[in-house]
Amino acid sequence: MVRTVGASGARLHTLLAMEFRRFLNALVRIFCQIIKTGRRLIYRVLGYNQWLPTLFDTVDAIRRLRPA
Repeated sequence: MVRTVGASGARLHTLLAMEFRRFLNALVRIFCQIIKTGRRLIYRVLGYNQWLPTLFDTVDAIRRLRPA
C-alpha cells in the first residue's frame, strides 16, 4: 500500500482514479514543439494544464533512477 501525505497524496489519488481518456488528454496529448539541435532534443511545451508539474516531477524521478 502506498502512503501519501497532504496535497500530493490527493493529487496522486486523483491521477490514479482517472479514466483512460482523461489521462490521455491530460498527460499524453500535450502540445509541444520538438527541436533537434546537434545531439539534443528539445521539447518546447506550447500548451499548459494543471498536470504538467506532476509530469515534469515524474520525468525527473525517472531520470534519477537510471544511471547517466
